[in-house]
Amino acid sequence: MKKNRAVLLLLLIAKFGIGQIDSSDYKDHCLYLYKTEEDFFNKKGTYRGQYIESDDKKIIKYTTSNGKKRSLNLGDSCMYYFGYEIGDEIQIRPDKDPNNFTYYSFGGGTKDYYCVVYGSLANYDRKGYLQGVSTSSGLCFMYFVDHVNNLIMVQLPEFLSSKPKLLEQYKAEKAKTEKLDWDRNKLAIGIRYLKWFLGAK
Repeated sequence: MKKNRAVLLLLLIAKFGIGQIDSSDYKDHCLYLYKTEEDFFNKKGTYRGQYIESDDKKIIKYTTSNGKKRSLNLGDSCMYYFGYEIGDEIQIRPDKDPNNFTYYSFGGGTKDYYCVVYGSLANYDRKGYLQGVSTSSGLCFMYFVDHVNNLIMVQLPEFLSSKPKLLEQYKAEKAKTEKLDWDRNKLAIGIRYLKWFLGAK
């Protein structure tokens, strides 16, 4: 009887042991950095360690694999990173202006055509397109990048200008939709047109 209790106790310690690492929690806090746009779209991220929660969004704090605490200043002009990833959170900096250190949630797309949204706590569908994001103002600020036609951080109509039929469809839909409904669904509409632009299903 005592032997059975001892075995049960050992099993419980193994399962709920002090300091046990939850693998899903570990993944949620992995910090990856992308030095260039090419690295980002080729999924060549550099693992830095485990992210430490912080109120300052410009300073990323993390613990390295050997337990040392480090911090990374995203607003430091001496250091440029195209993007970073913490768990499911993907933030990129498409604007090449050296004085602009704003990072945006990646909205989906390819290295030639993609979109970004100002916000955090993003969630994505199975194909990597943004479904929702948290913003401080409640408004959705969405921008598009078209490297083929050299359009950086533009609004959806300008982005669609290289596909006139799709642009006309967009204008017609906007004209018959109530402004409040349009503003409320701006993210979903933008992602839908990006998918159509790319021929995605």
